[in-house]
Amino acid sequence: LRSERHACEVDAAAVLRRVTPEVLARLAHAPQPSFSCAALDALRQVAPLLDATGWAWGPTGGVGFALASGLPVLRADSDLDLVLRIAAPPDAAQADALRAIAASVTSSITACRLDLQIDTGHGGFAYAEWAAGRGRVLLKTDQGPVLTATPWELA
Repeated sequence: LRSERHACEVDAAAVLRRVTPEVLARLAHAPQPSFSCAALDALRQVAPLLDATGWAWGPTGGVGFALASGLPVLRADSDLDLVLRIAAPPDAAQADALRAIAASVTSSITACRLDLQIDTGHGGFAYAEWAAGRGRVLLKTDQGPVLTATPWELA
């Protein structure tokens, strides 16, 4: 159950299977007959748009866990957590594509909350924060959080 999740550490030799968000992205195109919700419907709708960007991407959070485990952990109000691996700042056309993707999830018939994280290779930040044009974003790195205007150029 969702309430039974907890952080832990395991020996690497005990890991039987590792499923990345990118692997789960391939499952986004396949129907999931055992359960359905707005977040899964939105994932199926947005998957072709994400594929067209050429960036590596995949679902994380509850949707990622549900796809990886097959367990019915999603609720009707579950959000859609996605990661996009973007190693360089998007050009104008790519930024337009990102805006269209975000808008399609939140304004469609299958509307749900979208939490889109951009992984720069140096760390990750919330797309919504960057798209709001605040000038700086909170980049979550292995060394801790950094407030920066240049998330792709962090040394």
